[in-house]
Amino acid sequence: MNLQRDNSQPDPQFDEQVTNILKTWQNGEFPFREAVAQLLLHKQQATADEQLANQARAEHILGNLQYYRGNPDTSAQHWTRARDLYQRAGNIDFATSMEMNLGEYYRLKGDLTLALSKYRISQKSAKKFNNIRNLCIGTVNEGHVLVSLEQYDDALKAFNIGLELSTQL
Repeated sequence: MNLQRDNSQPDPQFDEQVTNILKTWQNGEFPFREAVAQLLLHKQQATADEQLANQARAEHILGNLQYYRGNPDTSAQHWTRARDLYQRAGNIDFATSMEMNLGEYYRLKGDLTLALSKYRISQKSAKKFNNIRNLCIGTVNEGHVLVSLEQYDDALKAFNIGLELSTQL
């Protein structure tokens, strides 16, 4: 029996801890500053332990926290670091999710060209690793951008592909 942990994935206990910090803040049981401070402590510990996937997960959750708080620029910085760390750890699935988050950030900022690029990068990766969920989300997100660019025929194609993919979930 091989009990060795997959280092591309965040440690389950670490993941539970950082996820609970976010949930506790969302439930109003933790002040924002305390949630950030606790997540930064977890990130520092993961860095000291040289655990790339845990570092990435802390950055990921910090990005989500900042996004929900209404700080999209700060969230994008965390998601970029998370993406890079997930890639270094070999967790392409989570790196793809961060690419989609960045696509959404750029879409909301009005940089539709960059958003479209991020969504297409995420779709390519999702296809490569047969991640239907991420492929579906990336394709539908691409459709939203194409509508904004008034490319309605291409948007409809993207939405139809997304609909087809959703039946496979």
